[in-house]
Amino acid sequence: MKKNIFIAIDGVDGIGKTTTARNLSLPNNFCYYRPGSSIYFSKKINNEKKEASLSVLEKYACWRVCIQYDSIQISRLLKETSVVCDGYIATRLAYFISQDERIGYIQNNNNMLKPDFSFLLHAKSEARNKRILECKYQDAVTTIDNLYLDRVQDILKSRLRKQLDLVAINSSKLTTVDVNNFIKRHIEEQTRANR
Repeated sequence: MKKNIFIAIDGVDGIGKTTTARNLSLPNNFCYYRPGSSIYFSKKINNEKKEASLSVLEKYACWRVCIQYDSIQISRLLKETSVVCDGYIATRLAYFISQDERIGYIQNNNNMLKPDFSFLLHAKSEARNKRILECKYQDAVTTIDNLYLDRVQDILKSRLRKQLDLVAINSSKLTTVDVNNFIKRHIEEQTRANR
């Protein structure tokens, strides 16, 4: 019996997570999953008038509940099909750590489904900016804070990469096809090695 696999694609805004995840899902008949509860949480928190009264730690605690819910949803989907997730744990966690260093010390991955394969997309700011400006939905973004995105990306690469077993892919000069081919090759090689 073929085991369904769970793939997570992580990285900062504009790096190509959504494009990569969707491109992987289509030809492989994977279910594309975007953590809806955490997206709902983000929008809800950011739209609240009293957002300023919530600390980063309080927002992190709410997100933890949401991502645990997403873990349950993904577990259910894995009974039927393989799943590729757009921004699972590492992405959001890095953003939280960038806002409050203490989160890096208190966070743990208990009660969260661990992906079979986790990929970290990263790129130089010029490549990211180009992608952000080319995105159709990017009308809402008026400024790109490269220093902030670089800081979050550094947290992903230097602190969370090893901790969450992320396979890093420098996508600065790669096409989406190149990235997808790298991911497929890596999964095939690891699957063969574990037989």
